[in-house]
Amino acid sequence: KRSFVIPNGIIKQKITKKEFSTKKIIASYIGRFEIYQKGLDILLNAIAREQDLLRENCFVLNMYGHDQGDTVVKLEEIIRTKKIGDIVNLHKAVFTEEKHKILLNTDIFMMTSRYEGLPMAMLEALSYGIPCLGTTGTNMTRKIIEYDTGWIADNDLDSVCVALKNIVNERELFIVKGENAIKLANEYSWDKVAQQSHYMFEKILMLQ
Repeated sequence: KRSFVIPNGIIKQKITKKEFSTKKIIASYIGRFEIYQKGLDILLNAIAREQDLLRENCFVLNMYGHDQGDTVVKLEEIIRTKKIGDIVNLHKAVFTEEKHKILLNTDIFMMTSRYEGLPMAMLEALSYGIPCLGTTGTNMTRKIIEYDTGWIADNDLDSVCVALKNIVNERELFIVKGENAIKLANEYSWDKVAQQSHYMFEKILMLQ
């Protein structure tokens, strides 16, 4: 009764996304290339199943991250075996200004993790005004629904496939969901976190 959780905080972005692609859909994943935890196998298999629909809509997924062991080799094998090399591109990890440019050129941020604490990569994408696809394992689905900032899925192939179809069929909602994404991200701004923490510390001290 005398404890509380302080969430992760993020910096509000001075420049956010205002326009989305009209003739294609640029999706991004930024994070560790950890196949099981991040659910990258689920994501790639879903893309493979829906590859014809995604090609028709000029959908491309750019994945940025660190190699962990032989994960890049394994991901390349999945991409090659499933014949989705024209849809999915693997890149090295990005930081600071380069990441900033990539996020501003992203239409959808994708995270299909099997488990997370509070994913900073998704919070950062939201702060730029980018709609997100999030699975239950990201711990963000309730907030995505509450603020209407994107699409959710369970951590299974069928559910992620449905989400991909919805993204393609609802691209006219990108702008609204992007605006909502900033509102959600603001709930995790350092200013907001500091105010909430200060209030809770005062409340605890009053109970002494």
